[in-house]
Amino acid sequence: KAAAVFQNELYVGGLFSSITSPGQPAVTAPGIARWNGTNWSAVGALNAITPDVRALAVFNGNLVAGGSFSSIGGVSATNLGNWNGTTWSASGNPNAAVDSLGVRSSVALTSTLLFVGGRFTSIGGVAAQGVARVAALVGSSWNPMSGLPASYVTDGVTLFVRGVGTSSFECNAGTGSTVHRWNGTAWTQVFEVAPATVSCLTQQGGQLTSGVNALEFNDPSKSSYALRRADGTTLHGQGIRGNVLAVEEFNGQTVIAGDFQQIDGTTVNGVAIGSAGNWQPLGNGVTGGVGKVRAMIVVNGSLHVGGDFALATGGVADRLAVWNGTSWGQVGSGGANGPVHALASVGSTIMAGGSFTTMAGVNARGLAILQSGVWSNVGGGLDGNTGNPVVDHLATINASFCVAGTFVTAGTGNLVVNNLARFQLAGARWDPYLLSGISVGAPAVGAVGVYQSTSEWLVAVQSNDPAWQVIYRGSDNGIILSPVERVPGAVLRVNDAQAFKSVAADNWLLYRGQLQEIVGTTTTTLQGSLARFDSGFSVPPAEDHPIALLGGGRGSLLIRFDGDVVVGGMARAAAETVVRGGVGQLAPNCRATATSFGSACGSATDPSAPQSSVDRLPWIGEPALVRTNNIQLNSLGVVVLGFQIAATPLSVILPGLGGPCDLLVNPVATLLVTPPSGSSVVLHSILIPNSPSLNGVQVLDQVLNVRTGPSGIVGLAASQGIAWVVGSRP
Repeated sequence: KAAAVFQNELYVGGLFSSITSPGQPAVTAPGIARWNGTNWSAVGALNAITPDVRALAVFNGNLVAGGSFSSIGGVSATNLGNWNGTTWSASGNPNAAVDSLGVRSSVALTSTLLFVGGRFTSIGGVAAQGVARVAALVGSSWNPMSGLPASYVTDGVTLFVRGVGTSSFECNAGTGSTVHRWNGTAWTQVFEVAPATVSCLTQQGGQLTSGVNALEFNDPSKSSYALRRADGTTLHGQGIRGNVLAVEEFNGQTVIAGDFQQIDGTTVNGVAIGSAGNWQPLGNGVTGGVGKVRAMIVVNGSLHVGGDFALATGGVADRLAVWNGTSWGQVGSGGANGPVHALASVGSTIMAGGSFTTMAGVNARGLAILQSGVWSNVGGGLDGNTGNPVVDHLATINASFCVAGTFVTAGTGNLVVNNLARFQLAGARWDPYLLSGISVGAPAVGAVGVYQSTSEWLVAVQSNDPAWQVIYRGSDNGIILSPVERVPGAVLRVNDAQAFKSVAADNWLLYRGQLQEIVGTTTTTLQGSLARFDSGFSVPPAEDHPIALLGGGRGSLLIRFDGDVVVGGMARAAAETVVRGGVGQLAPNCRATATSFGSACGSATDPSAPQSSVDRLPWIGEPALVRTNNIQLNSLGVVVLGFQIAATPLSVILPGLGGPCDLLVNPVATLLVTPPSGSSVVLHSILIPNSPSLNGVQVLDQVLNVRTGPSGIVGLAASQGIAWVVGSRP
């Protein structure tokens, strides 16, 4: 139910009596446990009665635990306790359960406040209806924040606290279907949602947002985490008749593709853009042949699709077409004479795999590459020996492609690769992949991807048991694949892998049937269709599955820039025999955002204004990344970070040489960045600590271009500001 990092150890709380990891014995730890990176242990003495720990927070050098209990760690403490790393002590003794905790530190870290929300009517000996706060000062007493509706005390309280300015705060409380805000003296209602459980409170684009359990996108009998904003809008809708075989993000919107022709009476012909309940066609879509789209990628700002179709709006397509945002066109020098199953790219270079034998009239059996607008075979091509080679899966790392399908040899030297190989653009070189030093043989490959968004491959390869695929990983610097092991000796296997997607330390797998982890004699089985592994080993509850994968159709998986996990596949309602396609969308628990504010400007000596954009959003436990263009030669980039908006004219900072706009951020910290030789682009990255208490925290960011010369600083320009809001993934 709760987690926090305290003194470099992970603490977890809930309603449990013991805890274990695969391959290790169970450890008795009633209600709360800590992980030192190797082993679990109890926190303090063993409690006679298991406490129900619902919230954890770090405050005033202690770990605070809230929940429903009369003692914790063997020490008498009613519903709220402090752990200093060695001993437990009581804190406030609220007369009923604590549901949530929030901590707010001032910008200068001169004062810190702890907020407690729950079902109590008194805490620290004072009357307090559901919410109270205390300062981290010697002798501080509990300050009641009473006035919430009586239902809050009955149903429990979810808190969201953020800093405002240098010393003030904003506090929001949610329960049931309403959210209230503290105005300094009393609570006022902010908004109301349909009856549901408010799972978290945060902000999006400066607007308060709640995470709620809402209706699913495909089947009204299912539910999924969706985002409900203060204006009442949500991110869910209805399903699609037909198979959804590919999902992609284009210009900030979700694109779905498959063999469906209509959605809710609107003709889309295999490809549509928008969101559930509001899908729109891209031109007239693709038609002719089977009319099916199986793969999509975005290259140079245009959407490329491949499949089994003959026409796109405006002309012949031959199983490949490109949408530039307004119209369809031909991809390079021509199309394929057979279905396209997979697409991948490195820069402007595109690789297409499928069951074709020619591309644009050139011999290219199963695989072709587009460079400088011209298609050709790939490094001498593939050979199936007794039949035509077929490529079903493609993935890329740096300047390499991972190629999987049904083929035996690759290249002009007929290198034996057996269905799984790497092609390096540099030198047009083919390499086989080996499993732990043993030749692959001729396995079936279910899916390929990139491990943790790093330089390692992720591959599901059929094991000696044909009913199972083992999940392997391998560096692009070598050709040896080894099993993914979350713990030493583990075997991770899956019935039918469909797609891998990774972001930061989380690996997502779409599959059909079961996913198992085997450690010694212990087998952990996950049912359903969507799972995450490595940083954890979990699957959304069955009622939250976005889609059910049935039959022989393929499923598709996308992780959007905004953190949504989008799944396409097939589903069937319980009372129906008709298989219908569907799209599910699992929204982050609390969404990360990045919005621009203010204006960029140049100066008399640097007329080109720096322009910042966000490459990675600020998720808890991950690095946020900002890219700034137009940094001039002989310049330094100075990153200014803070929590409060400022408006200091650059002309005041550097009279006569500063640009006409403002320093937009009240500085708390600065970073120096310099562009690589010959480049005008700088990147800066900030690691967001892995602490749930950072949900909803806003950080402001601006980059200054400091131009230097023989006499010192000769110019000062500034980018627009970026306002980050920290979020957490599903």
